[in-house]
Amino acid sequence: MPELVVLDARCIGDGPTLIRAVRRGATVLLDTRALDPARAQQLVDYCAGGVVAMDGQAHRAGDNAFLFAPALARVTAA
Repeated sequence: MPELVVLDARCIGDGPTLIRAVRRGATVLLDTRALDPARAQQLVDYCAGGVVAMDGQAHRAGDNAFLFAPALARVTAA
């Protein structure tokens, strides 16, 4: 069954948690509102690199929200 994880990021250390979730097949919605902009950008860059290295996808979902999906997930914009 498909899994969607909502991760409310509190620190850069949340990156490995996100990558592990995508590795196990979950799609993750990352909320970076609690981070200052520089830390949020570092976290998004780290996660995007890890997910894309696994042939996954990274998408901006809003001002402070990002979607990371595994390779087999199909993400479409409406």
